[in-house]
Amino acid sequence: MSRGYLVAACVIAGIVGVVGAVVGVAALSFRGLEPRTELTAAEKSLLVQADDLVAFGIVPDAGPHAESFRVKRNLDHSVELEYTYESTAAGARFVLHTEAEVNATSKDAAGSFRARVKAYQMGVRLTGKEGTRLVDQAKLPALGADTYVGQLCVGGKPAGSTVVLWQGRTAFSVQLSGLFIDDPGDWQALLAPRLANEGAVTCE
Repeated sequence: MSRGYLVAACVIAGIVGVVGAVVGVAALSFRGLEPRTELTAAEKSLLVQADDLVAFGIVPDAGPHAESFRVKRNLDHSVELEYTYESTAAGARFVLHTEAEVNATSKDAAGSFRARVKAYQMGVRLTGKEGTRLVDQAKLPALGADTYVGQLCVGGKPAGSTVVLWQGRTAFSVQLSGLFIDDPGDWQALLAPRLANEGAVTCE
């Protein structure tokens, strides 16, 4: 069963910055174009959103929060979709950050998957507080062509989750901080609908 714990420590922002730098350089991101903040229904269907977590009982208590979408096109023609939800209630910080990168080929998607896994691991090492680790978990063989699952631990206690996977021409990632999922069946239920929509968005 999924379990959620609100914790004070949160390293999502730092990790996302490292991932953006690593993957952005690899994709030769064209920062000169303002990213779009209005996504189509097809684009949103590839992203895990806060409402999707309700079924797993891991949504934080209702309170102040910020929510945003973003999409941008890179010089290699890949399209990056992003969604971020962050609670801002004092002492109860929770962050959900999800991404879907649509590539020109499946080879590019596999390359993005590998780059993102390394970037997440590097991000925790560079930005995490002392005692913060990303502990590798068992893969999710029923999902996608390949998967990476990591549990964010602070002081030896679970404090978040990271999942990266790819299928077809799309690389997906989900990060939770402040709450976590530790049941492979829950990841399957949460991510399968996203993978089912792979191909709904192209980079052409």
